[in-house]
Amino acid sequence: MAFPVVGTSHTAEATTNPFSSQLIKPKAKASKQATKSAQQKSRKKTANPKSVSATKATQLPGSPVPKLLDILRTSEGRFAVFVLEGRTHLAPEGARVGQFRVELIGRRQVRLQLLSSEPGGKPKMLVLKSR
Repeated sequence: MAFPVVGTSHTAEATTNPFSSQLIKPKAKASKQATKSAQQKSRKKTANPKSVSATKATQLPGSPVPKLLDILRTSEGRFAVFVLEGRTHLAPEGARVGQFRVELIGRRQVRLQLLSSEPGGKPKMLVLKSR
């Protein structure tokens, strides 16, 4: 028995493709990407930003504050590496750096005492933490 041919072979392939429902349509893919990027933006907005007081460096009036670069541990003791007004300083405990004296060098922090504090009053301390 012979079957009658209806239409051309091109139209038959296009209409009878059993996998046509599984093909990815470019418009649907673009909309999925748009919603994904919108979700990422909303996640970024909800992330907790650091508080202003935590990120802002403590400024003492009239004295430039040294920036702590590193803490070196040697056989002679601990040394703090500071940058003050563009110059690098290597200071042990008790050394003077600008208008500060290195009070204590710990494992992750350095305590500085302001030298120009009032006599008899509580000395001003500055704690710098290394990362």
